Amino acid sequence: NSVPRKVPLEMIQSENKIFEVDRLEPEEVVTIPPPPTPAPTPVPNCKLPLYPASDPAVTPSSGLRFGTKFGSRLEYEPLPGRLRNKFEFSINIKTVSTEGIILYVHDNKHIDFISLYLKDGRVHYGYNCGSGAALLESDLTVNDGEWHNIKFSRVQTAGKLIIDDILVREGESRGSTKTINVIPPIYLGGIDPRLSDNTKTNLMGLNNTFEGCLKDFMLNDRPVTSPSKTIGVIPCSDNVEAGAFFSADGGYIKFSDKFRVGLEIDIKLEIKPRDLSGLLVSVHSKRRDYLLLQMVDGTVRFSVDNGMGEIWAAYTPPTPHYFCDGQWHNIQAVKSKNVVSLMVDK
Repeated sequence: NSVPRKVPLEMIQSENKIFEVDRLEPEEVVTIPPPPTPAPTPVPNCKLPLYPASDPAVTPSSGLRFGTKFGSRLEYEPLPGRLRNKFEFSINIKTVSTEGIILYVHDNKHIDFISLYLKDGRVHYGYNCGSGAALLESDLTVNDGEWHNIKFSRVQTAGKLIIDDILVREGESRGSTKTINVIPPIYLGGIDPRLSDNTKTNLMGLNNTFEGCLKDFMLNDRPVTSPSKTIGVIPCSDNVEAGAFFSADGGYIKFSDKFRVGLEIDIKLEIKPRDLSGLLVSVHSKRRDYLLLQMVDGTVRFSVDNGMGEIWAAYTPPTPHYFCDGQWHNIQAVKSKNVVSLMVDK
């Protein structure tokens, strides 16, 4: 709004009469802005997002990481090259795991096969032309977290295992047959879990996925690309740490099919959560007995029911987001007869 101000008197003549009047003239309009609205208080969030961000340093040449999910593997169908009389495979691996399946291909009865796997950190290369298997094993371990090139070849019954351009083992398969007759697919990084019972002999009892990175898969000097199936693999990043990761999509690790809590139990674990609530440990019986260690809205709660009613202990931190600050936190939950206790970051 404008506020009028007085100006000097002026003489106005009208119908032969002279009037003395005040002329009112508006002042300059001054706009006063409204007071600023205070910014809303930001809602606290966990330091880490529910889904991990991708590593910008990863490129197509970084390779693929296997073992992030059960049954993680690549499948190649049809066969990417001739294997019947001779072949040479080449692949680069990087892992800290002591065992895992790198490659497997077989016939209908798992008699003819080609396998490459780690056991006790050593490379094992096996094959069978149908009349007896050969197994070539390295003396040195390769699970040091560094890249290693593995070449494994065969000409009729004779096989070679070469690691980092060094011939580490030669051998021959038994019997008189000299050709291998296998069917697709070639499994890389793991096998279909449904095959586990049939592969025990050829893979020395292994059925677990390779945990680590693979790249530069080649057959007879040609890159093998375009798998027919890709299951549970992600780009290989060096920004990883030890532990088990459970995504927002769910997941679990089963410790044992049968487990008895008993009178005493001492549970220790480290957590780095991305949410305020989640199940950490759970044991249930067919009756109402149970043991639960969980986070509920930022509070860690340990509860046990032996059939006589629930006993529990809880720790509520100073702030709800104490545990999801992006750091590791130690939790120890102890049950001793009818007493439970909970310790945090001790």
